[in-house]
Amino acid sequence: MQLALGYYKGIVADEVVGNAQMQLANNGIHLHLHDRTNRPEACVTELMSQIYVLMAPSLVQSIATGMLANVAYDALKHSIFMFSSSIPGKTILQIDAVGEKATIPADFGIRFSAGRGSFDLRVPSSASEAIQNKCIEEAFKIIKDNGPGKQDSVEDILNLRNYIGNFDSKTGQWALTDRAEFIKQLKDSGEI
Repeated sequence: MQLALGYYKGIVADEVVGNAQMQLANNGIHLHLHDRTNRPEACVTELMSQIYVLMAPSLVQSIATGMLANVAYDALKHSIFMFSSSIPGKTILQIDAVGEKATIPADFGIRFSAGRGSFDLRVPSSASEAIQNKCIEEAFKIIKDNGPGKQDSVEDILNLRNYIGNFDSKTGQWALTDRAEFIKQLKDSGEI
C-alpha cells in the first residue's frame, strides 16, 4: 500500500517526513515522496491543494473495506495529521502566467479516488488540532461511504466526478463541490 506526499522541502520539515516514513513503514505503508521544490507547475490554488497526501487505490480499498489493521489505520491518521499540522503559517511563492509573483498561504489536502469520484479535501490551515483530526476522520468516512474506486469501464472513467472539499467546522462535515461546477462559478463571477 502506498501514500504519496506532494510537498515543498522546507514547508514540511525533514524530521516530520522521516518520522512519518518510519511510522508508516512499520505498518506496511510505503510513503512515496514527491518534492516539488523549484519545479514550475501550473496550479490554480482555488482548484487544488498545493501540499497534499495522495492515497493509492490499494490503500483506499483497505480503508473502504475495513481491512486496514487498527494500528496501520492509526499510523496513517497520525502521519496525515503531522503533515497537516506542519503547514499553518507557511507560505509558498506563486508566479502567475504573466510572471507576477505573490506569496500565498500554503494549504494542505487529502486526495483520493473512491466510488465513482475523485476528491481533493482541503484541511483548513488555521484549524485547531481537534478540527484537523475531525477533517481526517471525516475524509476516511467519505472513503468508507463511497467504497473503493469503481472505474470498471472507459465510460466510468470518462464520467468520474471530481470534487473539491472544504471543511465546515460548524457542521463538522466536508462541503463537497463538483470541480466543473466550481470553475463555472468562478467564470460567472469574473474571477477567471
